[in-house]
Amino acid sequence: MKKLLMSRSRKIGIIFILIGFTLPLVLFAFASDYYPGAGILGSLSMMKLVISEEIRCSNIKVEPGSLKSFKEASECGILKGPDPIIKRERAIPYKYILAIGIILISIGIGMVIMLPGQKIKGG
Repeated sequence: MKKLLMSRSRKIGIIFILIGFTLPLVLFAFASDYYPGAGILGSLSMMKLVISEEIRCSNIKVEPGSLKSFKEASECGILKGPDPIIKRERAIPYKYILAIGIILISIGIGMVIMLPGQKIKGG
């Protein structure tokens, strides 16, 4: 039986493959905007990882006599003008994370199937 040589490039290739599989799987739990009726491709194109959300001042309820709600209202600008936006939504589309995973898997497979004496050319 032939013994599989575990060179440094093969180990790095296996690490790339593992990262390529686990990165999209782990981040899938944090993705939002999943629509079951849209199908697989439709859902993947609409899903995203939200980093920060948009907050409109109309979402803040001002209760009389509450110092916290008065502070939020004054920061938000309710006392100054109509419905300003404090934060905008910043998100990473999930399809880009999936593409990065596929690229990492492809690079890892390429590194694993290289011949033992073959060197990586370039750079």
